[in-house]
Amino acid sequence: MQTASHVSLTSSQFPVIFEIVVNTASDTIELRSAVTVNEEIAKTVQQLVNDSESCLTYLSESPDDDISFPDVNNQSTCEWPTRRSQTQEAEKPADPQIVELIASELSAFLRIPAGNIREESSLLSLGLDSLKAVALSHRLRERGISIPPIDIIRAGSIRAVASASVREIEQDISSQDESGSSLGQVLWQDLTPESVRLDVNDQIEVTAATALQAGMLSQVTPTQVDNVHQVLNGSFYQTVASSGQLYAHAFTFKLQRSCQIEFLKEAWRKSVENLDILRTSFRFSAEVGRWAQVVHSSLDFKWTTEKRQSVDNAAKEFVRSLHLCDEDALHRPPVYLHHISSSSGEDYLIIVLHHALYDGISLPMLFDYVKAVYKGDPPSTTRFHTFSRRITSLEADTTDYWRTRLNGVHPWAFPRKASSTTDAWRTSKVVNVPKEAIDRFCRRYEVSAQSIAQAAWAKVLAKSSKCLDIVYGQVVSGRTMAGSEKIIGPVFVSTCIAY
Repeated sequence: MQTASHVSLTSSQFPVIFEIVVNTASDTIELRSAVTVNEEIAKTVQQLVNDSESCLTYLSESPDDDISFPDVNNQSTCEWPTRRSQTQEAEKPADPQIVELIASELSAFLRIPAGNIREESSLLSLGLDSLKAVALSHRLRERGISIPPIDIIRAGSIRAVASASVREIEQDISSQDESGSSLGQVLWQDLTPESVRLDVNDQIEVTAATALQAGMLSQVTPTQVDNVHQVLNGSFYQTVASSGQLYAHAFTFKLQRSCQIEFLKEAWRKSVENLDILRTSFRFSAEVGRWAQVVHSSLDFKWTTEKRQSVDNAAKEFVRSLHLCDEDALHRPPVYLHHISSSSGEDYLIIVLHHALYDGISLPMLFDYVKAVYKGDPPSTTRFHTFSRRITSLEADTTDYWRTRLNGVHPWAFPRKASSTTDAWRTSKVVNVPKEAIDRFCRRYEVSAQSIAQAAWAKVLAKSSKCLDIVYGQVVSGRTMAGSEKIIGPVFVSTCIAY
């Protein structure tokens, strides 16, 4: 460890500058200070540098369960809480082979030189966020190491991950959550089964839509949002108010010439039959004030074929023809398959899915599933609607928590012009910041890029509302919950961010 001497500066924005530089190549920490005022202050700063060196030395040599600071210069001792979570047990010894394997996977996965990764390295500073933790958990499982994504986040370091992986944490998600089931029963009683069934033989299962599903479906205007419950449960206008433009997404695939169209059609039919999320429609219960998702036993397989000169604008025209601006369109599973045979001899498949049926992780899983069915080897999956009850139960707890915490807080809305309509609109802007600069900043301060964006949005809200205390909604991945890795469906969780 090196201590830098005082450096005189002629001018500076700050009278005192203190910097800590970590050099992983030489395995050293350098403390730097610069002073622009008198020599007396410089002596005080030098003493601060010396005291900091003593504290850092003590921390580096202290065991993990004792990180209290030494009494520097007979002053009061500062006690820091341990970094271990309240529910975490004493860390078990880590298997060196597991540590080496995890470090190797991290190096390949995050594209970081192996020499820059140590067993005590902070996973967050290496660039690991919640979504990457899901992928890392899957990679480790393929190597025989079982650890849920949430435990990877909680562990914080490679050594802690290796220690946690010794104990397997598996939760049975087949049992229905009590609060999630009871809400589904209330919705079932309000909806008329005869009007919900696709045909007389249709056996239906009714569960409450998750908050984010409701937010992507609803047509309630912002003027009707008057409490935290509505905010967290997504009572905003989206798909219906935007004439079907929001959250109804089309994916166009150019098929290989060797693809047998009838086999592909049958693969999609079997996938719809096997996956409950693809047999899901949506109904709004005015009495309960919630959206319900209805799983049908009867197959609603929508496959159409068209011959065209060109595929230009084919996806937009197909989506427009579905009339998704009509709420009745959601009363059947919003899954549409459109095969196009072009005059050039090329075949294309346009897949339209409502975003209430998938998230970013499950979309490639769905396509891989169909591909496996096409080859005659369908993989095993977990039913989404069994898992969604856990999500709605978690959302209920979250709503109660935030309702208590935000008691007395008043909502604020952006000023609206008198001529404003209730139509939804979209806009986008490219931020010209080099990705390398963002990654470097995230590693330095051990935050994710999403955290930077959240802070920027909070600053915009604070400036616009002229209020320093800001709370807004945030959608996070629910894939950190045990058992969610193989689920094809929208595994999202809504929460609040407070600044």
